[in-house]
Amino acid sequence: MKKVIAFLVILILVFGFIFYKSNFHLFDRNDKIADYDVRIISLSPELTAINKGTINSPKYTSSGNISESISKDNLTADVSVVLVHPDDKFVYNVKVKNNGKSKAILKEIIQKSSNENFEFVIDKIEIGAVLNVGENKIFRLNVSYSGDKNNFETSIGEFRFSLVFKKVE
Repeated sequence: MKKVIAFLVILILVFGFIFYKSNFHLFDRNDKIADYDVRIISLSPELTAINKGTINSPKYTSSGNISESISKDNLTADVSVVLVHPDDKFVYNVKVKNNGKSKAILKEIIQKSSNENFEFVIDKIEIGAVLNVGENKIFRLNVSYSGDKNNFETSIGEFRFSLVFKKVE
């Protein structure tokens, strides 16, 4: 009888160890955590700037008058632009990718601008846009001067945007 009890205890310990090592969970409390991974994978200025209605060489990129960065959360980006003429415009291409295991839907775009005379317009993506697994989506951030063009001085505009995605249930 003692041998049978010892055998059962060892058997229970062996199976317990196997289940523990294999991360087996009968009731997984983390099953509600989103299994998607959406991120901004690139933020790049177009290689032309529009000045007075004509296309010029990328003077902003060569002179260092623009900058961009993607935050560690991979869903927030900052851009900084210097416009030297009131008709200057600048365009950023933003590429987002769903690296996760499920579809994700864009619930919100949070925007913040440091200069009220700049207009920052995001197009080619809308609230409710769905990214399928592995899908890329490119949208545009258009930057222009919207203030009084008669009193224009070289202006710096800084803009931050964050994308809020949720798992599609």
